[in-house]
Amino acid sequence: KLMEEFTGVKAKSIKLSEIDIHSFFSEDRLIGLPFDDKFVKDAFAIMPPARFSDFLRIMGLTDDSGGMIKNDEEWLNGIFSPESLIDSRDDVMLTLLRYGIDRKTAYAISIIAMKGKGAELIPIYHETSLHEKGVPEQYIESLKKIKHLYPKAYLVEDTVAQLRMIWYKINYPAAFYAAILSFIATNNEYDCDLLVLEDSEYFKYILNKDDLSNQRKMFFEIALECCARDIRFDFSLYKYWSDTDLYHMSIFMPEGNIIHLPYYTNVNL
Repeated sequence: KLMEEFTGVKAKSIKLSEIDIHSFFSEDRLIGLPFDDKFVKDAFAIMPPARFSDFLRIMGLTDDSGGMIKNDEEWLNGIFSPESLIDSRDDVMLTLLRYGIDRKTAYAISIIAMKGKGAELIPIYHETSLHEKGVPEQYIESLKKIKHLYPKAYLVEDTVAQLRMIWYKINYPAAFYAAILSFIATNNEYDCDLLVLEDSEYFKYILNKDDLSNQRKMFFEIALECCARDIRFDFSLYKYWSDTDLYHMSIFMPEGNIIHLPYYTNVNL
């Protein structure tokens, strides 16, 4: 909602076809996005997304609550073939149907995998029939290791939301960073005044510390990326500050290529 407010562009009006997915991910500009972590970056490196379907697949494979990659580092080492990858509940059922498994059994196995019960139930009830139909051993092992799968419809909805965030980052970077910084700073007490230093070496020094929380790490990664993209931080936006405008006093405000710090920031440098 902040990105919509800052830019005047409604998220639902964004044309996903305008996003060059391949270029965006090849340039490693994931900072500030929900999927900026090592596992997802490794997945992008192994299987660079070039279109919506590729991105959708990686979102399913790297699901934080127990998708395939999170529970199977063998895939990241290139041991598993692409054919054995599983990104959604629907993917399981359709794959099993192609091997000749009857619809009722295929559905039952897809639900078992979705709930993370594969290791417990597949050897007892289904492994023999899967082998008889020629389902590859790698695929069966994948079904056993997965802890959770989303339905395809949920993944599509989530992927569309992520792509809209990417569109904002590409076309309105200052607004994107301001919105993410506002969210992080609202839930945590960080030294916002340090941002006006615009000192990339100092931000790197902080990021090299071992005790950083994930959100504090993102906070200073964004600061570093802003320096690299010539987006400046400032503390002189008085036109938004008034006794009746407490909301705007508490958030980062973009203005062109400048991000104005919240009113509560204690600048004493």
